Amino acid sequence: MAKEQGRFTGKTIGNYNIRQLLGRGRFGEAYKADFLIHQNTPVVVKFLLDASNPKQLEEFLREARTQAKLDHPNIVPFYHYDVYENPSEKIPYIVMAFANNKSIKEQINRQKLLPFDQAIGYLAQTAEGLEYAHSKKVLHRDLKPANLLLHKERASQQAVVWLSDFGIAITAHRLDTAKVDLTKQAVIGSWQYMSPEQFKGNARIPSDIYSLGIIAYLLLTGDLPFPIDKSKFTNPFDLMMAFYNAHEKTPVPSFEQTRRRHGYDMTLPVGELEEVVTKALAKEPKDRYQSAGDFHDNLERTYRKALEKEAENKRILVMQIAEV
Repeated sequence: MAKEQGRFTGKTIGNYNIRQLLGRGRFGEAYKADFLIHQNTPVVVKFLLDASNPKQLEEFLREARTQAKLDHPNIVPFYHYDVYENPSEKIPYIVMAFANNKSIKEQINRQKLLPFDQAIGYLAQTAEGLEYAHSKKVLHRDLKPANLLLHKERASQQAVVWLSDFGIAITAHRLDTAKVDLTKQAVIGSWQYMSPEQFKGNARIPSDIYSLGIIAYLLLTGDLPFPIDKSKFTNPFDLMMAFYNAHEKTPVPSFEQTRRRHGYDMTLPVGELEEVVTKALAKEPKDRYQSAGDFHDNLERTYRKALEKEAENKRILVMQIAEV
């Protein structure tokens, strides 16, 4: 099947040879391109298609400014911001590193359930990138598997997680913005992963922790805690309210309930990790981990203890068999 062509496919813009349309978002298009003055290194170029729209331009520039000040191994590297000009228009664009292993979402689509060590590694890296962003007073507000890119260096067997898509990120000094009236307007973001308070426009650091908890639940059970059949809704507002009510009121299903529904057993690390994830998914922000670092430390410590416990159980079993 021929790949879909985009408006800029085949063009040379600045120092970038635009090769392939990767996808379309709410306001623009993203392309894979060759960085011509850097040995044709692959990069991603994101174009804003309607710079005449003030809100779209503001969000696009916010993403550029936000990512330009974030420098961490677990945040996608930002290279450049510029404007492509032709006789009829000016089109802003940003350039970032290209992740050669796609995203966690695509890996989940292929494998459904990841090995424990891989899932824990991805979550730990995500938490480290998130902790750094928070230290720079940046809330991501749109954490989801599609925004967790995977990149593998040639010499390494392990994929590095890059947090990406800071398009609706917000800085801490802008947190006290007008609250959202859910009866009148839809909320921008990924509703499957959104905390109850973020639906109301009251995002805080624990809101990102909640989204990370949803991702952790998905990676460790094979499903979201609140799976809603989108096909049953014709009105996007009704769908949003269904997600909001689930996050606000519905208890988090046990790991065992969700895993067994999909035919997965309850091996040792799962049960030990459930308490960590459940705390991240507390309905009230004050009851969650208050930093991504706390989540990271508790997750890794609990996983390590679970592995030690499993190893000890196996050792005892071997001894018992030897004595028979």
